[in-house]
Formats: sequence, structure tokens, C-alpha cells
Amino acid sequence: MAPKSKKRKMTVAQPVAQSVTAAPAKKEPPKTTFMDLPVEIRCEIYGYVLEEPTPIKLRIQFHKKKNGPREIVRIFHRRDPKHHGQVYDKKTKSWIPKQYTHSSILLVNRQINEEATPVLFAQNGYFLETTAALRDFLELIGASNVRHLRRIIIGADGYKANNARAAFQALTAAKGLRALEIDHSNLCAPQGRESTTTHRLAGDCRTLLKSLKASYETLNLFGSVLDVLSVTLRPCKAWSHPPPFSTVGHRRGHEGGGSKRMLRVSDTNGRQAASISNATLESSTDGCSLASGDKVGRPATYDDVTGTYKHMVNIQDSSSFCIRTYTITSGALKGCRTIILVPAGSFRLLDLPGEIRNMIYKCVVMSPNMISLETYHPKGHGERVVQTSFKRKDHKTKAQHTKKFEVPGPNSDTASLLLVNHQIHDEAVEVLYGHNTFSFDLTDTLKLFIKINGKCLPYLRFIELDCFWHLVPDKVVKTLKAAQRAMWRAPGLRKVQIKHHAVCSSTSLDAEAFVDVFAPLLQKIQNFKQAQGINSNMTELLEFPACSCDDCARRKAGIRITPFARGPCAGNPKCVSNQTDFPQQVKEVVAKKFPAKE
Repeated sequence: MAPKSKKRKMTVAQPVAQSVTAAPAKKEPPKTTFMDLPVEIRCEIYGYVLEEPTPIKLRIQFHKKKNGPREIVRIFHRRDPKHHGQVYDKKTKSWIPKQYTHSSILLVNRQINEEATPVLFAQNGYFLETTAALRDFLELIGASNVRHLRRIIIGADGYKANNARAAFQALTAAKGLRALEIDHSNLCAPQGRESTTTHRLAGDCRTLLKSLKASYETLNLFGSVLDVLSVTLRPCKAWSHPPPFSTVGHRRGHEGGGSKRMLRVSDTNGRQAASISNATLESSTDGCSLASGDKVGRPATYDDVTGTYKHMVNIQDSSSFCIRTYTITSGALKGCRTIILVPAGSFRLLDLPGEIRNMIYKCVVMSPNMISLETYHPKGHGERVVQTSFKRKDHKTKAQHTKKFEVPGPNSDTASLLLVNHQIHDEAVEVLYGHNTFSFDLTDTLKLFIKINGKCLPYLRFIELDCFWHLVPDKVVKTLKAAQRAMWRAPGLRKVQIKHHAVCSSTSLDAEAFVDVFAPLLQKIQNFKQAQGINSNMTELLEFPACSCDDCARRKAGIRITPFARGPCAGNPKCVSNQTDFPQQVKEVVAKKFPAKE
């Protein structure tokens, strides 16, 4: 038997793959996320979201079942254990998912929870109906959150002797507590009921005050523990005794039947306190101010929402301050309370990311309306371009003080932001010229504007031409060509609005001839867009906003007798056609002559 032939292995040469050099992908600029912001800015945002203008009012919610758990909820909240996360809609008579609250930001991630929790507990005051609710509230949030509490308020008739000491004992974890306010009704005895005495109140708070004194010294906190415990001076049912404070000092009447007083913080020698620098304090209330050297009397305004009296302090200084209060414990002014203004730290604008700075620039320099410009000829000076609302009188361009009258200087406008420094100027000028629409009443104004702002023209995006209402039809084409030549230096234009006057006044100018006037400008802008990688569609560049031209305004009610009541009226078919059909014809011609290129 012949042996089987072995199978031969065939090797096929593979074609050599040609190396293809891939075009480098364009790197997109990194996006700034919320966590990329400085921690100071994030804390400011947390304050806007979580901080409330009035104390957060809480109460105990009992479970419907016997011996069920107790919950701490807001006073206006109605919790149903059978429908967790739902609210009852009276219109549909059904349970629907409830909307997210502001505190839901704590559930985003752990870092935001750790940063926003101190803001939630430290920047808000908490109003609890009873001391029992306070004890349950502290147990619910835990000692890690209790340490951030700064202000606690106990409501009317909420001081319970059987659990007050335990509640204040749990509050010792709040090392930075600044205010513990007890409602005045707890110290009164209406209808023969036994009231809470000040001796009992001091005894229940003794452990808390000792703990706060030690923590203030350890943490180097300003203030005295004597200022923590206070009683809100709110009229109650048993308010029959005279007010606890009396006004001392000479009263000077003024219009409205009130009195005017002024207060200045001074040291023992009568000199202004050194801790206040050169700032002057003026303490006042509604209807009552204090004079230098007088004592603050009983305030006249009571706020039912916060349960406190309202004081107002006006500081004649532009700096930022943090207000701190102190009680002097020794010396000639022992027992006096002082107010010290500590300069607050500032955050530099240029430390923010560029995206945040641009948002700030938009809020400052962007105008909600069109910016109308005109030429101004001041005496003894050259021409300049100003807004139409500019005050032309020379004596109002600078402040003057005479015996007969006083003319204040002009207020600094938002464009003054460009004068801060070079970097802010370079960043804000792009927003100023790129996000506003500038309207020109004359071609000369446009030429002067282009001449003065030569370096800013690459940022110019939107222009309106309103310089045809006073022209005869023969000069409209000449004016359009002059405007086109003036805009030649602004290749970044995105929109050129031409008022309807130019269309109605030029009786012999059709759509194709109109586009030929702007052909050089359209070609240059299209080339610029292609070089920048922007969509080169030019059909939206020219726009004709609807308005009432001279022909449309003639022969209308009220002006038949005036010299303007001549010529065709709004019923002229050509005028109506120019306002409706002409813009579409221009778009078709532009699309034909300047097709979009990829």
C-alpha cells in the first residue's frame, strides 16, 4: 500500500497595509464642572440654595400606630407613612410624587454633602415648638451635625421642665452655638399657671454654658457665653408690666411725629473706638434714631415672623465687614455690650474660571435692549459716539457745587468695568461687542464708530442700520454702499438689520441689485467663517425688521392735515409687497450667489 502523500502547507503573502496618518483630532477645551469651582464659590452657592430668610420651624410628628416612632418635620408639612415620597393632589384626588426640595442637594455625592451640611445647619436658625422636640431633633441629626448649629429658638409655652435639662445637655455638642432664644411666654404665668423662673432656666442651662465657655476658649471664638441665652421680647397674654428697657436722652422731633437719634460707638475717653477704624455707625429703628452719647431705647418695630425686634445699622464705609458683639466684663464699662466691625475677607474676580467670569460680564455689560448710537459734538473737543440717552449739556458732564444749585456728576455706567485692568478689559470687551446689537441713525456715526473702535471690530456681531428714514430714494443706494464699506473691517458680523425704510424708499432697487451692493461684504464674511470653521450659510446675515416707513405712515388718522400727508399710503401694493416678499427674495438671491460650502 503506497504511503499517503503529506499535505503541503501553502503560505500566502499578506498585502502590506498602507499606513494611514490620522488627522489629529481637535482638542475640545476642558469644561468647567461644579466641583472645579473654588470651595468658597461652592459655599456661596450652597448658601443661596439652603439658606432661608426666616428660622426653620419644626415640630414632632407622631406615628398613627400605637407606640410608633416620632419624627421631626416642618410645621407646614403633612407626612403620611403609607405614601412615602408622595403628596396628595386635591385636583386629581390622587397621590403624586412630591417635588424635590432644596435640601436634596445633600444627596448628590459625599463631597457635596460634607460641604453643604455645615451651611444648612450653621446659616439657618431652627425654631422648635417644645424642648422635647429639641431633644428629638438633636438625636435625629446626630452629634456630627449638632456641632454646626448656631441658633436655636424655643416657641411659646414650649419650655417643659421635665425634659428641658436633657435637651440642653444634648445641645452641648454644638460647640459654636451663638444664640439660644426662649420665648417670653415661658417666663409668664397666665391664668394662674406656674411659670418657669429665671433661676430654673439658669440651672437647666448651666452645663451648656460651661461647655460653651470652654469651647470658645479652645476654638478662639469671639464673644461671651453671657450673650448666648436670651429671652425674646414678644408681648404675651400676661404682658401687663412696663417694658424692660427705657429710652434715655434728649429727643428731637421731626416730621412724622417721631424722634431722631443717632448712636456712635465710643471708648472711655469719648474717642471713637479703634476697632471700627474710620467707619461711622448709625443705629436706628423705624421711627426712632439715636444721637451721639445716647442709649438705645426700646425698639419700635416687632417682627412676628422671627419673633425679634428690628434694628438697622448704616455704615458709611464701602468695605465689607463682619459684625461681632462683645460684652465687657471688667473695667469702667463692665456690663456694656459693644459692636465691632471686623473686615471680611474678599475673593478676587480673576481667581474664578474663565467661564464664570464671562457669565459675570454678561450680567454687567449685556443690554436687554438695542444700543442706539449717535454722533456727539462737544464744545472744544472732537467728535465721539455716544448713546442717544446721553445728557448733552456740558455742565452735567462734571460735578458742580455753587450756592444756588448743586449738579451731581454723571453716574458710572456698566462700561466702566473695562477700565479695571488690561485682563478684564480684554475679556469683557468681547462680551460687550459680541452680545449687544448696535443701532446707527446716520452713516457718519457708523464710520466714526468703526474708526474709534478699530481693535474691537473682530468681536462685533450685530448691527442695525436706521439711517434711511430721512433720505430720498436716489440717495438710498449711495448710503447702502457707504455702510457696506464701513462694515468691511468687521468680518465677524452675524446679523445686519436694515430697517424697512430702505426698501420702501428705493423704488427702483430690486432684490438682486440690493444683494449686489453688499456682495463684497458677504464674500469676505463667508471666507472668514470658512477659515474659522463656522457654518458659512449667508442667508441669515441680512434681516429686514418690520417697521412703519414714511409711506406707511402717510394719510393715517390724525396726520391728514400735516405736511407729511402726501404721497402713497399704506394701501400701496408695492409698499406691502416690499415688507412681506422682499426679505424672502433677498434670501433666495443670497443662497444662489453665495452657497454654503462645507
